[in-house]
Amino acid sequence: MNQIQQSTLEHLKDAVSHHAVTLVSHFPGKPSAKLISECFPDFTLVSGESIKVWNLAENLPREFFSVYQTPLIFDACERVPGFLRYLSDELPTLTGPLILIGNPDPIPEVLLNSPQFSRICLFPTAWPETESFPPIGEDVSETGTVYEMPAAMAEERTAAGLARTRGSDSIGSYSFWSDWMNEFIRDTAISTLKVRDQAAFFRFLKTLAASAGQGLNARALAKQSGVTAMTAGNWIQKLKSQQIIQLIQPVPQPENHRHIRRPKLLFTDTGFAAYLLDVSSYDIHSSPYRDALLENAFAIELMKRFSPYDNAEFFYYQDTNHIAVDLICELSGTFTPIAVATDEASLLKKIRDFRILPALGLKTGLPALITLKSLAEKDEVKALQPDLVLLT
Repeated sequence: MNQIQQSTLEHLKDAVSHHAVTLVSHFPGKPSAKLISECFPDFTLVSGESIKVWNLAENLPREFFSVYQTPLIFDACERVPGFLRYLSDELPTLTGPLILIGNPDPIPEVLLNSPQFSRICLFPTAWPETESFPPIGEDVSETGTVYEMPAAMAEERTAAGLARTRGSDSIGSYSFWSDWMNEFIRDTAISTLKVRDQAAFFRFLKTLAASAGQGLNARALAKQSGVTAMTAGNWIQKLKSQQIIQLIQPVPQPENHRHIRRPKLLFTDTGFAAYLLDVSSYDIHSSPYRDALLENAFAIELMKRFSPYDNAEFFYYQDTNHIAVDLICELSGTFTPIAVATDEASLLKKIRDFRILPALGLKTGLPALITLKSLAEKDEVKALQPDLVLLT
């Protein structure tokens, strides 16, 4: 178990000790139930996949707790929406902690707003290298910290994603994601997302992957993939609820500011996006999607570092004057601009664009740059004295 998993489970333990019900949303394919039951050995583990459990929870929820008493871990809770509605009504009378595992959609509003309810999202396993990243946004010193990482390693991690646990070469990664995709279509897309046209859905996913790291335009995506705007919007929301994608909102701005209001799209695992784009660890260096996938990968890695246990929020900025900030981490009222760039022109423009945050009246922290080591000697970089992740 790595540092990120340990920290997340510690956060889960804290949540369970202070709330009657805790929902753990997880990345598909990750054995969360086994991991969590090992962390809570005194809890009984049941699953909505069981016909007996499903029948009791969905049709006879009042009798459910007489058969299965808390403390309890309930896996695949998305299969029992009636049980979740029952919990919303009976939450004040519930005794003992209940851990729900799954991706229910929607989550009853009453449950979401209850002080007795908490929610934790488990991301895919973090890169071992990024656990050593400098504490971006937390360092109050006048000069930043520096971490070096081989560029080839960053590219390989980006292209392989979760598949690196099964084999890091191009063939091994492709085989893993091909199997994962078949399982995802069969177990999640059809049953949970209610996908009827699998070919159209796969075409939509490929179009979505090509937009990773960009502002999300659902109508354009629908047109490019040959589905209706309503279908595209529904699929986007379902993929978000399943933790396949993340949507980063624009940073808070004045009402009359000419900023782009659509959210920014990130894939939770860039290995999946690379598979959809036919990009492997062998050819990512020459791929036109390289920079977008790298930006996506580092953004997700930083989110894993800070979320959910540091109460950080992530934003981005883009306006009609082509000023943009890749990622903004808000922590304790301080907004830290973060940029990923591997060529000089792009890096210098992104550094200049950092100035928009003070102009919006936001308190800014020491900037953070992920860039090539050869570019760190530029005067514009030295003047910032930023936190640095240098690709060597």
